[in-house]
Amino acid sequence: MTNLYPNTKFNPFSPIDNAREIVKGLEIIPSHWSLTPVQEKSPRRKKWQTEDVIPHSP
Repeated sequence: MTNLYPNTKFNPFSPIDNAREIVKGLEIIPSHWSLTPVQEKSPRRKKWQTEDVIPHSP
C-alpha cells in the first residue's frame, strides 16, 4: 500500500478522512467472518484464525 502522506508518520489514533466510509463497510461484513486488528500487516491477536467466531452485529 502506498503512503498517501509520505512526509507523515502513521498514527492509528488520528482521525482519517474516510472513517465514516470504513464504518459503513464494516457494517456489511457477514457476522460469521472472523475479524482481528492488524498492525503493519501482522495480526494483533495470536491464533485468531482458529478461535471460535466472536459475534459482531450484522
